[in-house]
Amino acid sequence: MADRRVSADGIAYDTMLLFWRIVTNLFFREIRPRGAFNIPRQGPVIFVAGPHANQFLDPLLLMSEAHRDARRRVSFLIAAKSMKRKAIGLFASLMSSIPVIRAADDAKTGKGVVYITAEQPTILYGVNTKFTLELAPKKQVMLGKALNFATAEVVEVISDTEARLKKEFGGESGKGTAKILDALKEKDAQGLDYKVMPFVDQAEMYSAVYDKLKQ
Repeated sequence: MADRRVSADGIAYDTMLLFWRIVTNLFFREIRPRGAFNIPRQGPVIFVAGPHANQFLDPLLLMSEAHRDARRRVSFLIAAKSMKRKAIGLFASLMSSIPVIRAADDAKTGKGVVYITAEQPTILYGVNTKFTLELAPKKQVMLGKALNFATAEVVEVISDTEARLKKEFGGESGKGTAKILDALKEKDAQGLDYKVMPFVDQAEMYSAVYDKLKQ
């Protein structure tokens, strides 16, 4: 029964790959991969496609060339949010893609505003915030685009207006802290807008990847 399922999945994959190869050939007159001879014909292999210019086109081209040169069927990681989109989700499922839940996709705007101090950059303070309701250990606080969406993990919620962070925003270099302090000073504001990202257990995703590597 399992062999039949694998065979059916392979047929669906090859059919979709043929379809997308025809589509890409309409836009690209010639595609020449470099180093395809390095792709092992058997055994587990991981492709790292990054940085990439197009999140949909680049995987299709890599899939096509890996299959053409090494007869390998590549299963890509794809945002779980994209899998919920009708057309993309259908094609991705047929191509045996593995969904990855991203915490940022489920981020929610937090109440009030937050700030830090130079003396204690791993303590997050809030104004009109509800930390005891919105924060919890392992959740993350994400700041705005102007601060490059800096994030920090929460390790302890002390009160509605105070929480302890695992590390400074932007890591231990202190650059993130400096940018935040500068932003607070420039705006002369009580604090900054923020979002709360949930903790995501990726055990299921890792299990799916491991199963693919064993095939």
